[in-house]
Amino acid sequence: MKTDLDNFFPPYIRRWATPFVLTIVWLVAINLIWLIPTVKDLRHSASVLALEIADRVKHDISLTIADVTDELNSAARQIGIEPERSGFILRDLMKRSDLFVSVAYVDRSGKEIERIDKFRLITKDDLLDHSKSSYFYLALSGSTGFSKIFLSSFLEPRIYIAVPEYNIRDPEHIIVAEVNLRNFIKLVSSLGREQGHIYVVDKKGFQFLHPDIGEALKRVNFLSRSIVEKVIVDGNIADGLSSEDSYVNESGEKVFAVGIPITEMGWGVFVEQPRGYALSGEKQVISFALITVILGAIIFLIIVKGNIRFSQLNDRLKILLGESEETAKILIRRDLELTKANEGLMGLDIVKSQFVSIAAHQLRTPLTGIKWSLHSLLEGDAGSLNENQKEMTVDATQATERLVKLINDLLDTSRLEEGRFEFKLTKQDMMPLIEMVVREHETITKEKKIDVSLIWPKIKLPLVNIDADKLKIALDNILDNAIKYTYKNGKINIKVAVYKKRIVVSIEDSGIGIPKEQQPRVFSKFFRGRNAQLMQTSGTGLGLSMSKEIIEKHEGSMGFFSEEGKGSMFYFTLPLEDMG
Repeated sequence: MKTDLDNFFPPYIRRWATPFVLTIVWLVAINLIWLIPTVKDLRHSASVLALEIADRVKHDISLTIADVTDELNSAARQIGIEPERSGFILRDLMKRSDLFVSVAYVDRSGKEIERIDKFRLITKDDLLDHSKSSYFYLALSGSTGFSKIFLSSFLEPRIYIAVPEYNIRDPEHIIVAEVNLRNFIKLVSSLGREQGHIYVVDKKGFQFLHPDIGEALKRVNFLSRSIVEKVIVDGNIADGLSSEDSYVNESGEKVFAVGIPITEMGWGVFVEQPRGYALSGEKQVISFALITVILGAIIFLIIVKGNIRFSQLNDRLKILLGESEETAKILIRRDLELTKANEGLMGLDIVKSQFVSIAAHQLRTPLTGIKWSLHSLLEGDAGSLNENQKEMTVDATQATERLVKLINDLLDTSRLEEGRFEFKLTKQDMMPLIEMVVREHETITKEKKIDVSLIWPKIKLPLVNIDADKLKIALDNILDNAIKYTYKNGKINIKVAVYKKRIVVSIEDSGIGIPKEQQPRVFSKFFRGRNAQLMQTSGTGLGLSMSKEIIEKHEGSMGFFSEEGKGSMFYFTLPLEDMG
């Protein structure tokens, strides 16, 4: 029984509707398989980077507070030994750090006996009473006491720090210092405006450090933010990956934020970044996945359109067979059109295969021009550059060279897949080839202070049947990976040996190694280990895959051993002629 839809849509559309829907579902499912873990990895990387910034600020603040406290304890010990020299010791203490605004010698009742101030002369009427302050009683009990953060008459954030005399449990006197925290502002000013900002709140949730001094003076309380409560109240690290860690800031912008507690002070350091900046890679990969689905749908529709056209022409041919000679002429003309349409469809497959190769070729020419133009700038052909211009030009040159390498990898991979990577094998000595590859990497190994050792066999090696240019690509890729993922002052051993009529070449490094669960994917195209991604090194994930194919084209084999955190050893074997 026909429905209204059966009458509305032609049969050929109804025939292709289900395959079209299934194709779209398949494309979406395939993209989700790689998209979901990729987005998670990008968010984790953004979290790690932001936490590193926050931890650096925390470390600098904690170190500065510890230095100030150590100076106070040192002065307290001296006064405990020589109380008659208290004034001299306090004045000497004031000279040691710009952070001290004033330092006072206080008795057990909380009253100041003597105070040295950086900006004014102190009389007896100016001496203060600290007996109602919690930091005083902490110092009196033998501990270091910290006051709440307050604003001075100069609108600067300050804090009182109190330590016991001679570091004893029941002291007769304590030392109280007023410390200026204004210099801490430079510690939170390391991010550019578009990258967000760093701010610090005290144990009550009030912001007292911000790159903009005007914002810090507002003393806004952020305890209502879930992330601030997690860090300040609960004392936990907020990695920004929980939905509770995000919030809309005072500018109405949704932000990506992380936070780390400064436990000893009860403060918290927060890094706030626009989500569009912190998670920019997420938007790009989602856009790429969407474009892939759209392109797949378009290709499917083109194929369907061709098939529909083909079906329509076949139906027309059946009718034309029974008609007159004039109809036969029309049939021949239609048949020619059908042949042309078929050739067009076959051309689509060729165009699809050639797309990557053509795109890479078209990109390589202008990139090569850009590379040489940048080299000319660095060599002073267009005039001398200042330091900032040189730094920007060097960064641009390095980025261009990475793009050129990416394109070359794509071209080589494309040629390998299409069988256009011709191998011309000749009998050669491998030693000079290995030495040349090592020399070409000397600049980076010296820069990273990596010790590279070449270990040769005692016997003279027979000639090996190889294509030197292709084998050099494989050696370059393996050694480049070893250098790239080995820390400074590391070690790389390159060994050549003969075993069962095969030459064995191994490259062993002391680098980061490969996680055990990811080792089965090492030779997959575009694979990069999770620890390699965290190092923020450039790479396409094509090098090892390409190297394995090149070795196998030489009738050889390639493998590896690796342990995460200790290093990797990649090796390959090539057959030798009869050694006689």
